[in-house]
Amino acid sequence: MTVGLSDGEQRRVKDLVDAFNAVKQDLMAARYLLWLASGDESPIREHAAATSQRAGFLDSLMYARWGVRTGIAVQAFAAATNLLDKVACLVHLYYCTRRKTTAVSFRYLWHRRTQKNKPDVMDAELTDQFADGRDNRGLMALCDLSCDLETESPLNELVERRHSATHRFLTVHSMLLDSDETNAEWLERVDWYELTEGAMRLLSTARAGIIYLARTIDIAEQAAAEHRDEGADGTGRRGFLPSIPLFRASSEHPDFE
Repeated sequence: MTVGLSDGEQRRVKDLVDAFNAVKQDLMAARYLLWLASGDESPIREHAAATSQRAGFLDSLMYARWGVRTGIAVQAFAAATNLLDKVACLVHLYYCTRRKTTAVSFRYLWHRRTQKNKPDVMDAELTDQFADGRDNRGLMALCDLSCDLETESPLNELVERRHSATHRFLTVHSMLLDSDETNAEWLERVDWYELTEGAMRLLSTARAGIIYLARTIDIAEQAAAEHRDEGADGTGRRGFLPSIPLFRASSEHPDFE
């Protein structure tokens, strides 16, 4: 990215870099948590089992799983679904839209929440990206993926389960019978492999969303550079704004821990 010399522009690109780092960090952490919980070579199996013994879980005779690794798997699932919302937030941060942060989610990436039977209207700042024949394929891919959450799709089913994992009760079972799926309004029961496989699918989708996001910004920056060149004066010199110098950050800080 190239930016101007004003404090506001310098701060904006730093905010964008840190926001993108946060999304990548959350993706890595969610993948790592899922591996710790379900990986055959997970190094925490014995320690997690010993820790789980310190809590008195009661057996409801429904083949439910309780313990640290099961809890980590639920947390990984929830973190994977949250990633898509953060991708949507970064889109709006980059394009400086007038949407409030509390009104941004991946389901409503390209339009605000509307009343029933009212048409969806794309945010003006996003509509501008397709004006004059421009074609930002990254943004189009994100909008298309967002539409999956407004239909009865496999992705929508997984994201809807997030509410049980974060706000209500998601219980995991080694074996789940059809007769056990009751009282779903408050408590959702899920098979262990269904939970972990669903988390892996969500992580794969979130990774694709992050790639689409990077492509969105890359295309927009290239278009901005071409626009600056076209606006250069008659001296023959290319229009130019300095790039902010960025170096690889340290991933651990033991001196501060």
